Amino acid sequence: MASSTHDPEAVHEKSAATSSSPTVEDYEISNESTTPPSSMFQKINNRIENLAGLEARGIQRVLPEERQPASSAADLQVALLWFSANLSLNNLATGLFGPMVFGLGFLDSALLAVFGTILGACSTGYMAIWGPQSGNRTMVVLRYFFGYWPSKIPTFLNIVLMVGYATIDCIIGGQVLSAVSGGTMSILVGVVVVAIVSWVVAVFGMKIFHTYERYAWIAQVVVLAVLIGVAGPSFDASAQPTVSGPVLAASRLSFFTLCFYVPNSWAAAASDFYVYYPERTSKVKVFLLTVIGLTMSFTLVYLIAIGLATGLVNNKDWADANAISTGALIVKAYDPLRGFGKFCSVVVALGVIANSTPSLYSGSLGCQVLGRYTKAVPRWVWSSVLSLITLVLAMAGRESLLVIFQNFVALMGYWVMLFICIVLQEHLIFRGRQGFDWTAWEDKNYLPVGLAAFASFVLGWVGAILGMSQVWYIGPVSKAAHNADLDASGTHAGNRTFSLYFNNKSLFDAVIRCGGREFPIHRLVLCIHSDYFTKQLDGPWKESSERVVEIIDFDASLVEAMIYFAYHLNYDVPNGSSAMLFNAGMYQMAGKYVMNTLKTYAQGEFSTSIEDEWQGLDFAEAISLVYASTPPCDRGFRAIVVSASFDNLDSLMVRDEFKFELASNADFSVDIIQFQMEKYESQQCHTCRRRMTHKCRTNMFS
Repeated sequence: MASSTHDPEAVHEKSAATSSSPTVEDYEISNESTTPPSSMFQKINNRIENLAGLEARGIQRVLPEERQPASSAADLQVALLWFSANLSLNNLATGLFGPMVFGLGFLDSALLAVFGTILGACSTGYMAIWGPQSGNRTMVVLRYFFGYWPSKIPTFLNIVLMVGYATIDCIIGGQVLSAVSGGTMSILVGVVVVAIVSWVVAVFGMKIFHTYERYAWIAQVVVLAVLIGVAGPSFDASAQPTVSGPVLAASRLSFFTLCFYVPNSWAAAASDFYVYYPERTSKVKVFLLTVIGLTMSFTLVYLIAIGLATGLVNNKDWADANAISTGALIVKAYDPLRGFGKFCSVVVALGVIANSTPSLYSGSLGCQVLGRYTKAVPRWVWSSVLSLITLVLAMAGRESLLVIFQNFVALMGYWVMLFICIVLQEHLIFRGRQGFDWTAWEDKNYLPVGLAAFASFVLGWVGAILGMSQVWYIGPVSKAAHNADLDASGTHAGNRTFSLYFNNKSLFDAVIRCGGREFPIHRLVLCIHSDYFTKQLDGPWKESSERVVEIIDFDASLVEAMIYFAYHLNYDVPNGSSAMLFNAGMYQMAGKYVMNTLKTYAQGEFSTSIEDEWQGLDFAEAISLVYASTPPCDRGFRAIVVSASFDNLDSLMVRDEFKFELASNADFSVDIIQFQMEKYESQQCHTCRRRMTHKCRTNMFS
């Protein structure tokens, strides 16, 4: 076994590490040098790393003599970290999937969520034990099981995973802040707010991070308790599954594995936060406290989400809000509390910072693990780079959270269990009795080559690819099993599309007629998306006996797109059609037939198309269609055309068709005036209520 003391990198590690304080209150590494900085970047880096409270340490091992002393407060922090980090809205989306996507009842969803969380937390608890005993970060520990070079593959995947979750955090936080403002503040602004605060905490590192997580949970527990109190009466604890037989069994398994996967995904970062704990910290203690913290936080958020999902059926206001965004649903649930409810919504929105911060922190460490050159880049730089990437991704995908979540989890759900299984086998079967020289964390002569681990990881991926069934790929085994999504890693991505069946005409068992055309379809696929069609095809009606549904209020092209969406979760605008009018028509049809997923998708597509086509001659027609097809309470959809009209009012007022629409459409005119007044009020002086273009006497010297 090669000695790490002869490794120049190890010598550098020890010399750098010994200058840091051994207590948890001070994580900084001294940056004093006997020679002056040789470049402008080094000067800037030295200044930043010397900021009070900033953690300068990267992936260098924390030596035993540098660790914090054992204490009850430090032990409690193990559980508080996970409890605080996961008591956030991003996990709400997972709980909503039970009743909304998988058609499960309240009891089914609750039991599956609890036990799935416990099992997933065990994986993270196991990986957390390596932090104190090794003093190394998770992806560095992985080198001892995967080898120096193969470990870079899961390291890169973990960076993608962490950035993905931080992106979802930014989007949900932005949605809530936008909904609280009544639409006057765009989701974009909320995304920027969440991203900036998360970036600051992640850059400063462990000291600020642990301090933030130690107290952030208190406000979240209070506002979530308020949410239960105000929204709880609308929860339907007696809700029954809307599916049965084999479909019910498949739905239960899918939701269980989805709830298992989310806490399980933290396993790839679990050791990162405990490298400052004493080397002899009890493994059992770390494992149990990690499991407890994860289980308590995820269970609370999941149960609230399941309750909200069951209440959507009987609460039209909630359903309308959810059609806008998940954030709007939260704000609507707080609505009875008026101003205090908006305050609670803001607190809940800012709670996602506690979740995105560890993601960005862990991702930045992963960047340093990738290689010699990336290691030379300071951790705070990588935190800044990943924060910028997160911001860009969140800005680009802010209108499509559901689709992003489905496809992101679908991609990342396979690899985490693969690497955990490999670590378990290496630890328990092959290397457990030999022990590990944790000082040789980058000694290539000591670390295993990793061919067996690499082959196992690749073969595991091959099995996953053969069995997966996603929007973007269907494996041959899955095709043979009729799109069952045989997930080799033990996790199902939650993707309920049936794209394989789209062209399988031998299994069609219903028909939709429209405009002289007939569209064959599977009843199961249609009914999963719409309770309206479920009742049409499963009641004492002519449609049920003949398995034929007549649609006369919409164009056949819209019906064709609706059917395509039922299988693929997307649709294309036909050539030669106006994207604005087509998407508005899809939204109208989705509302009539209670297809909430289609409604959300159509609204996002309409918002995008109107930004590109408001200058077209059919913009006025789109306004007319929007107001003719939506009730006054549908503020979200109407706000799209109102905002676009107001922003471009000078250009539009020279066009006769727009002026005619403004004069003849009273609701539209009122909304324009109201929107203008809200803009006016936002620019008023709070002292004298006049516009800020004057000099207020009261504020003259402020």
